[in-house]
Amino acid sequence: MKWTLTLLIICLASDLVSSETNLPPVFTQTLNNIVLYENKPVGSVVFRLKGYDPEESNVTFGSIGSDHFSVDPISGNITLIKPLDREETDSLTFLVSIRDRVDPNGESEQDNVVEQPITFIILDENDNPPEFQNTPYEADVNEDAAVGTTIFDKILVKDRDTIGDSLDLKCVPQQQSPEACSKFHLQLLTREPTILTAAVVLNDTLNYNQRMIYHFQIEASDGVHKTQTTFEARVKDVQDKPPVFQRSLSTVIDEDSPINTLVLTVQARDGDKGEPRKIVYDLLSNPNDYFLLDANSGELRTAKPLDREALTDSTGLISLVVRAREVVNDVPSDDPLTSATARATVTIRDVNDSPPKFNKKEYDVSLLENTPEGTPLALDMSVSDADVGINSKFALRLEDVSGVFDVEPKLVTGYSQVNIRVANGTLDYENPNQRKFIVLVIAEETETNPKLSSTATITVSVLDANDNKPSFEQESYSATVSEAALPGQYITTITAKDVDSSSFGDAGIRYSLSGTGAELFHVNEQTGVITLGDCQSESNRRQRRDLHENDSDGHALEMLSMEAEHSLDQRQINTEPTVQYTLITQAPLQSETAATAAEAAEAGTAATSAVAAAAANDDKAASSKAPATCLDYETETTYFLSYKATDDNGQGQTSVVSLRISVSDANDSPPVCESPLYRASVDEGSLVFDSPLVVKARDADTMSSISYRIIGSPQIESIFDIDKRSGQISIRPNASLDVTNLKSEQLIFVVEANDGLFTANCGVNITVRDVNNHVPNFQQQNYSAVVEENSEIGTSVEKLQATDLDTGKNAELRYRIQQGSFNDFDIDERTGEVFVSRKLDYDRRNTYHLQVQAADLGTPSLTGTATLTINVQNSNYTLYILASIKADLHISEEERASFSIKTLNRDNTVAKVAITVLDVNDNAPVFEKPVYYAGVNANAKMNAAITMVNATDADQGKNAKIEYMIVASNLYKFGATKSTGSIVPSPFAISQDGRITANTIMAEYNQDRFELEIVARELEQPQRSANTKVNIWVFDGTQLVRVILSRPPEEVYQEQEEIIAELRNATQHRIIVDEIRFHLDSIGRIRMDWCDLYFHAVDPQSQQIAPVDEILKDIDRNYDYLKDYYAGFAIENVVPAYIAIVQDEFDLAVAGLVALVIVLFVGVISFIVLCCCLKHWNLSVPVETRRKEALIKKQIIEDLNTTENPLWIEQKLKLYEEQELTMQVFSEPDHISNSDAPGHLDHRSSLEQVHHGQSVDNTYATIQPRNNQNRLTAGSGGNGGGGSISMRSGGAASGGGIGGAGLLLTRIDPHGNDFADYATLRNNRAPSMYEFTGSTFQAPIRDGDDAVAELI
Repeated sequence: MKWTLTLLIICLASDLVSSETNLPPVFTQTLNNIVLYENKPVGSVVFRLKGYDPEESNVTFGSIGSDHFSVDPISGNITLIKPLDREETDSLTFLVSIRDRVDPNGESEQDNVVEQPITFIILDENDNPPEFQNTPYEADVNEDAAVGTTIFDKILVKDRDTIGDSLDLKCVPQQQSPEACSKFHLQLLTREPTILTAAVVLNDTLNYNQRMIYHFQIEASDGVHKTQTTFEARVKDVQDKPPVFQRSLSTVIDEDSPINTLVLTVQARDGDKGEPRKIVYDLLSNPNDYFLLDANSGELRTAKPLDREALTDSTGLISLVVRAREVVNDVPSDDPLTSATARATVTIRDVNDSPPKFNKKEYDVSLLENTPEGTPLALDMSVSDADVGINSKFALRLEDVSGVFDVEPKLVTGYSQVNIRVANGTLDYENPNQRKFIVLVIAEETETNPKLSSTATITVSVLDANDNKPSFEQESYSATVSEAALPGQYITTITAKDVDSSSFGDAGIRYSLSGTGAELFHVNEQTGVITLGDCQSESNRRQRRDLHENDSDGHALEMLSMEAEHSLDQRQINTEPTVQYTLITQAPLQSETAATAAEAAEAGTAATSAVAAAAANDDKAASSKAPATCLDYETETTYFLSYKATDDNGQGQTSVVSLRISVSDANDSPPVCESPLYRASVDEGSLVFDSPLVVKARDADTMSSISYRIIGSPQIESIFDIDKRSGQISIRPNASLDVTNLKSEQLIFVVEANDGLFTANCGVNITVRDVNNHVPNFQQQNYSAVVEENSEIGTSVEKLQATDLDTGKNAELRYRIQQGSFNDFDIDERTGEVFVSRKLDYDRRNTYHLQVQAADLGTPSLTGTATLTINVQNSNYTLYILASIKADLHISEEERASFSIKTLNRDNTVAKVAITVLDVNDNAPVFEKPVYYAGVNANAKMNAAITMVNATDADQGKNAKIEYMIVASNLYKFGATKSTGSIVPSPFAISQDGRITANTIMAEYNQDRFELEIVARELEQPQRSANTKVNIWVFDGTQLVRVILSRPPEEVYQEQEEIIAELRNATQHRIIVDEIRFHLDSIGRIRMDWCDLYFHAVDPQSQQIAPVDEILKDIDRNYDYLKDYYAGFAIENVVPAYIAIVQDEFDLAVAGLVALVIVLFVGVISFIVLCCCLKHWNLSVPVETRRKEALIKKQIIEDLNTTENPLWIEQKLKLYEEQELTMQVFSEPDHISNSDAPGHLDHRSSLEQVHHGQSVDNTYATIQPRNNQNRLTAGSGGNGGGGSISMRSGGAASGGGIGGAGLLLTRIDPHGNDFADYATLRNNRAPSMYEFTGSTFQAPIRDGDDAVAELI
């Protein structure tokens, strides 16, 4: 028992001792003299504390007394949190601590804390510019100083940095003194690492009279930083020039002037302007001793009475010789270098004084802001007074509202150099009021009366200096980037502001990133745009899994690697692109696929994004891995960086803010294009596609939002735009869709569908159809030529050339002579060469005005005209007269035949007489036709061409010039036989070449007819004239007939008159051709070898446009007559140009029967209800009920007292009106038939539309018809032909032969499209039938509106 108790006591004592002897933790490093550079980036780990606890418990670290560093308690990393500056302190010492943890549950009082000092030694970096001491620098130097003279030796430059290149100085010339650095040079006296002294030494001879002040900049550099200061050298004058007389020595004085009258004052100044000597005067010649000259003042006075008659010179001129001498050592000098003579003339009169004058009226000078006080402005400014004595004394002062500048000297006698200095305060460029000063310098005489004065203006421009740091709007910034982002991904933009200007301000700010992970990001040093950088090592990359799935069409979708490089130039280019999926970021970077597609589209080839896809498929083995990314959300979610902005292009002052970049997770499903290739066609110049072009892609991720963008050349992107949400491609409003400017008619590019992480490249192939929209242009508008009367047939006269900017057939030109040739000349239709076609006769016609037309082969064909004036040179009327002494001279026919022209020209007895016949204005103009017929679409715009008239004059030269005028525009309203009068101003205009165009909007004259009276009048007296008439019908698009011919337009133009004649014979109507253009087949393709001829027919009796169905019936009736011509002219079909609606008429008898049944039914029901209620008829209505009804009526009346839309004001009281409105809207289509399809529902203000005696009721003017969305499918019958044509509203359909063809037609609006637009013939869905444009009401579209008609 005793031993047991003893053992227990020993154990307890051992435990007690062990618990009371816990040893403190220990640092395992030396913490003194740790070296750091002062440019160490904030956020860098500069040291790591290490230590341990003897009991092997966990230890934590800390710091005490440091605002530059922070200590991570776990890792012991010491991080720099504040920038270092060695110039402020060269070492930093603070305490670091290490703590053990006795209690595993947390800190306790039993924990041991050991504190130990740590010292960091800060090493210098070259981050401070040199500094000039004791500025400003200035010195005086005599003009005769020897070259090599030291004029200033107090230049002192210091640098706060101890490292860097040695200090150096450089002379920088200024605009005011460009040769200063050649006159002086800088000589280094002493050079130490941080201090430099230098002197300014004369390098060339000086001349006070050439320049009195030199300014230049002294630039100090330490290899990185530069500083400048101004040096001013003032040149002192040396006595080496004789006196110079200042003013005129001629005067006029009255003859009776008393003795001692001042005649003139001789003034001379020392030629040396710096320190002028005193001048004394004397007379060397004084005729008759008339005058006395004061030696000091130079005053010339009368010495005795003057007698003009006693002078030898009758003009009264007295000539004096005056000498001016400098006073040297109080003695006038006779040396030629110190004296001068001048001749003075006195005729007799008085003297004028001069005010002080500056050497210039205006001065401009620039200086840096923060210029020290006392710094002189770099001005070459002087002031002088031509007077002498007290008249040359004047004062200088400034009118300076800013009070910044001062002038010296204050008082001047005669002449002085003027200095303007900075006097008060420092200049600040950032203050807009101190960027420019306008100072007025005034020189005013002090001892004269009146006090003459003059002024000069000094404009001082303050230049900016780098005295402000860049500043950020926030103290810290944050941004987010997806972990799937690729190099170049845009993250954010952080910019700073600097109130300085130029490179010292915003333009010179450069940005950089530092800190852990900064190498993963890239910042544009100029714009501040932060993007994801390139991966620097494989450890920074991660691979995404491959994604494989099949779309609905069975195309395999494969993720392609961004690192795969494909040699695309050696691969075959396909026109059917496959779908490609690529990892992308939000940065506007193009993959190789998109770049290749864009280049192919720009070059006009058929290459698409299939090139890149094909290359990717070929290199599938090399790119089986997914694209590598630099970020990994699972490894690092946040990066804490330092963002630095430095001005002066990265060499100036710096500001730093913290930047937090968070990494976000991403989805992993790519979008899928619904179609690998989208096709569309569009006419050049169009702003809309034939049918909407929408690119669609779908994404399996519901969280993804797909956006679309066009990847192509800049030309593609300037033409097309895409809705980034819907994917609908549209043509930009200001785009120039011109085949002439494009390199190909096939525009192939890629639309990128982007879900934020993946993209699908969908190919787009747009065919731009060339539209004939360029008029042929001749090189000249007027040509002239001369041809001999006896020229042979076929002789070339002139070659006319025209150009057309279109392409293909639209650019092929054919030439023809419209008028003026009188069959004497012809033209080669391909070359434009005009030649003689038959024998010319000067007596019959000696001048021709040929109107030559160049027409392209486009549809519609466009033409350009030029005038060729041909003068026929007379070859006749040459007489030979023989002189003879024989009185009975007779020459027989045999003798006459024996004479030759050569013999007669040599015979001196024969005189040659040439007779020239002069033209006389004896012919009147003549029109080609007495009456012209034409038509114009009611939708035609201003200046639309209608027709052309032509008149010729048989006279020559100016006698053949004529002008055209419209003297009357008689309007015949629809159905009227009498004119309502001439419209003033005329709705039409005529050019001087006879072209008639629309001068207003023709919609208001729809279905009317105009009869224009045209006059062609000579410009020369007696101004004869000719008259013609032009009948113009304003037609609607539905009134045109389309003739489909299997021949190209150029051949149809040649046989146009024959076709018109046969149609006129068959229909007995006047046929007026409106247009000929290329044919479009059923799928919207242009047939270049076919064409469509559009015409309207006019009833010769009523002069009204005949209905289309009537013309077609006439043609059908005469099919047997026309069938031979069909084959000869290659006529395939004759159909309406536009389809109208056909609906069953409403049976009034059935309607009446239904109404009678409804009335009887209502009557029976009413009778039953009345019988059931008879027993209650005498009961009174409760008072409470009447009160409620009264309140309801009052509330309704109050509700009516509003400013609501009048259409809805009485809806609560008159619901039946809404029913009536609805019935009106829904019943309106029933009134439209095939014969009364309206051209426009509101061509006139009365809203009347007359067709075959019917009118369309339109109760509410705000309800307008829209284009229907129906399509027409028609088949052929009759002659056994087959086929179908799908057309949009406003288009045309043909089926089989003429006889027996039946068509079921659907509702259209022919006015929604211009007649001359090819879009009227292609498939397109138009808006719905009716809309209410005046309010929010819109009639619903019924199921019956959309229908497909088939030929039975």
